[in-house]
Amino acid sequence: MIRISKMHRSRLHNTVLGNRSPLKETMHPVLLQLSAIFIALVLAIPHANAAATPLVKVKPGSVVALVTPMTKTNAIDYNALDKLLEWHLAQGTDGAVILGTTGESTTISMDERTEIIKMSVKALKGKIPVIVGTGTIDPNKVIELTQHAKDNGADASLIITPYYG
Repeated sequence: MIRISKMHRSRLHNTVLGNRSPLKETMHPVLLQLSAIFIALVLAIPHANAAATPLVKVKPGSVVALVTPMTKTNAIDYNALDKLLEWHLAQGTDGAVILGTTGESTTISMDERTEIIKMSVKALKGKIPVIVGTGTIDPNKVIELTQHAKDNGADASLIITPYYG
């Protein structure tokens, strides 16, 4: 059983369901409640490497959704990805979102996903936050992908509200 602390429940209520939330006016009440529950579940997932890899706080600024560079044969271009990560670090980017909708997340294997996360964490960890896109239509898959991102050193996840198919 997953237990949510009073502090997390309060933050979720204020962020997702609060009176001043822009979401409250645009989302169906049931969807808002499901979103709050879903976010609560993700927050409750234990970080497998919590002691070994302290999280980098996501701060305001330029947080960029990166593309996943590909070769002409549709393979991931890991050399180009490494250069892209280094370039963003050198330019002062405040955070990197990898494997979001611009990052080919729906077209790559889990092995490729693991390698991209590990490579990004190695290049950026402790310098800027590594945020991994883990949203998809299936809430159980989102939880699995979020846990996978945490286990591989990600600082945060970018999660969309589950949609219908």
